[in-house]
Amino acid sequence: GTVITTVNDAQWGVGVSCASMTPTSCGLVNVSAYIAAFCVNKRACIPSIPLATAPNVCPGTIRLVGVNYTCANGTLTPPTVPDTTTGCSAATSCCATSTPTCAAGQFMLGGVCSSTACPSGTVGVVSGSFTYCTVDPNRCLLYSASDCSTCVKCAAGYGLTADKRCERLPTVATFLNGTTTPLCGRSLTAAIPFGSSTRTWVFSLNASANSFTASGVAAYIATMSCNIQGPGSAIAYSNATLQTNKIMSAPLPEGSCVLTCTATDNLGLVNTCMSIHYSQDVEPPTIVSCLAPFNGSTSAGQSVKWANETNMNSFQVSDFVDSVNVANAKSCNLTNIAASPTGGLNTVAIGCTVNDYSGNVATCITTYTVRDTEAPVWTTGCPGNSSIAEIPYTGSGPYPWVLPVAKDNVNGVIPASCNFSNTDFPVGFTLVVCTAQDAAKNFARCVFAVTVTGNTPPNVTCPANFSISSVAPPIVVPLGNTTANDFFPVIKTQFFVDNDPVCDGSVQFCNSSSASLATGTRIIKFTATNSLGLVGSCTYSIIVVDVSYPKIIGCSSTPSSTYNQIAYTPSSGSFAQVTWPAITAYSAKGIQSSVYTSSPAGYTSVPVFMNWYDSPITMTFTATDTAGFTNSCTFTVTIIDLIPPVMTCTGSSTWAGVTDPGSATWFGSTASNSLPQYFAADNLGTLVRRYITTPAIAFSYTEATGAVSGYFPVGSTTVLFNATDVAGNSATCSYTVTVTDNQPPVLAGCTTAVYNNTPGMATGFVPCPTVTASDNNLVSSITHTPADLSALCGTQVPIGKYSITYVATDASGNTAKCHFNYTVQADSAPTIVSNLATTNIVVPVDAGGNSTIVNFNPFTVTSTTGNFVTSYS
Repeated sequence: GTVITTVNDAQWGVGVSCASMTPTSCGLVNVSAYIAAFCVNKRACIPSIPLATAPNVCPGTIRLVGVNYTCANGTLTPPTVPDTTTGCSAATSCCATSTPTCAAGQFMLGGVCSSTACPSGTVGVVSGSFTYCTVDPNRCLLYSASDCSTCVKCAAGYGLTADKRCERLPTVATFLNGTTTPLCGRSLTAAIPFGSSTRTWVFSLNASANSFTASGVAAYIATMSCNIQGPGSAIAYSNATLQTNKIMSAPLPEGSCVLTCTATDNLGLVNTCMSIHYSQDVEPPTIVSCLAPFNGSTSAGQSVKWANETNMNSFQVSDFVDSVNVANAKSCNLTNIAASPTGGLNTVAIGCTVNDYSGNVATCITTYTVRDTEAPVWTTGCPGNSSIAEIPYTGSGPYPWVLPVAKDNVNGVIPASCNFSNTDFPVGFTLVVCTAQDAAKNFARCVFAVTVTGNTPPNVTCPANFSISSVAPPIVVPLGNTTANDFFPVIKTQFFVDNDPVCDGSVQFCNSSSASLATGTRIIKFTATNSLGLVGSCTYSIIVVDVSYPKIIGCSSTPSSTYNQIAYTPSSGSFAQVTWPAITAYSAKGIQSSVYTSSPAGYTSVPVFMNWYDSPITMTFTATDTAGFTNSCTFTVTIIDLIPPVMTCTGSSTWAGVTDPGSATWFGSTASNSLPQYFAADNLGTLVRRYITTPAIAFSYTEATGAVSGYFPVGSTTVLFNATDVAGNSATCSYTVTVTDNQPPVLAGCTTAVYNNTPGMATGFVPCPTVTASDNNLVSSITHTPADLSALCGTQVPIGKYSITYVATDASGNTAKCHFNYTVQADSAPTIVSNLATTNIVVPVDAGGNSTIVNFNPFTVTSTTGNFVTSYS
């Protein structure tokens, strides 16, 4: 955090001192992007900028690119550049000292006299008889001493062009992506994201030129460039890759970087925006694995163990920013550890720490354990193995032995603990295990075995031999009536038939088992095993006598035959050929005869023709052996008829008719209209015949002749003939009858009428007529013209003649029409009152002519209707 105020260009800043050295001798990180290099601990300051509490805080004085910037309230300000130019501080004084002159009424611009007025961006200053065109005083601070029209130094925000004019500087500003506050002159700090070694700063650039110039030349941004200087890196954006609102992304490691963006317009004017950005490492190092736990034993004859550092390599760390430096910044508080005086475990926690150069710290804890691992030592001998014989009928044998003793290096003398302490051992194998254990649970073991041999098997008995008869050998015979006795427990019994075991291995006692025995003499063996493994046995015989019936072979399923009607004509009848697999009989005594019988009777061989009307047919196969024993099996044969009836379908499939006069139907029949008559036959003979009409109508059918008749409505009617045999097979024929209605409706109620006017009125009341329609089928609508009758009937109607037309339409579209004609008349003549003189009118003809104009008063007419026409003749 120390500010180096003076650094020579050839030296390196280390701490607060300047030294002449190479970048490698710096030992840390070289920041060489500036006029001086600084050796810093990954925090590339210019020099080191301390962590700020707010993003716009900077140190008091820093030195950037040879310029001493000052910092106040978080804003970087360059130093004031002293004036080194000479000239007039005001246009008037400049013009007063100028020597060039122009003719009266002219204008001087840049030492040239012209009759043109001063251009935009200049002002006129009168000097004697002519006018100087000077640069706008709001733009220029210092004018040329020799020429008022040129400027030496421009006001803030303006720059001096090549022709010595002051034009507004281009605007250049950078922004953090997504923000609207310019970064120029600011210092910002942001944390590096966890799990990353860099902080990615995303900037945008906005540059624009002055919209107009004093000379009238349009200004525009000619070139732009941005440079991001950071620790050990530099990112440059040239004019070729930049444009207004360009997004720039810079992933930078821990430390400070300087963003400098410059915009130059076509007039050569330059403006720069500079800001400082510090990427701060706030993530502690990652402990990949803590120091491995230490489990050490005491040294031979000792109670302590030194915990050394031989396994420090197991302490593994990493850091996204300081991955190299943290490897040398590990430490653990190792110490000398003693075992427990009681011989138990002594466990001590060991703390380990690692920190990076940013001051972030990570810790972990492991354990060191010291234990006593030496086992006690036997001071007396361990008894050896021994084999002895059983004392008859006692189940045991004697073996004298002494309890052993052990000594431990920590706990001293330790008596043994054994699983057996008697001197009499039971028949069989006895394993004696003695142990001596210290406080740390280290133990010594003594093992020996004593075997006592037994030699008496169990005593078993079996029944006497016997015989048994069976009609169906093999036969299940109980195998009981055996006994087993012994001094030692009987742990297993088993029966064998002709040396084959009766019970499987999972059965412990097979005392009351049974066995399936075939014909002949069967040898039965019974065994008993005692707990010593000694086996006693006995045998006897069972004779099985066969008194069985013959055995039927091949009658396990029911044969059947499907009557394939496609293979037969209707004259083939109802018989189908049936066969089934051969059925045989066997007997050890020999077969004397085998026959077939059936119900119904008549079928005694195979293959055989069977009648459908006999189905289902029960077949019985009977076999008799030479001893006269019989056996039989029964099965069922079913004959299936799949052949449908044969239909004779003649005539057309479509028929047409017209409704009978005055009727809504058409009568059709075989006799009058030749409607089709259908016939059917079937191989089984019997048939059920019927007609079905859709929709259902009054329909008749004579089965003997096949004649049909029915009343068919308007539209389409389907007639379906169905024939079904006794097996349920059916066949159909069909035709369609279409009936048309061409009879129009009949209208009633249309008349011709005359109505008088209502007294004293020019109208008469006309009632609306009642018009009805009838049809042989169905009237669908009655309409009238005009559609609106409100002014023609049912109300007062003016005197005159009228007509209303009615139209009736039936369901088939046939129409009929009638007219209601009526007249409304006055019931009295008008009254004429003459206003003429009682004598005729005599007037002379016009002079020189043969005619004249005659004028007379008109007649007066009155009428009860008020409606009349006058004429003169």
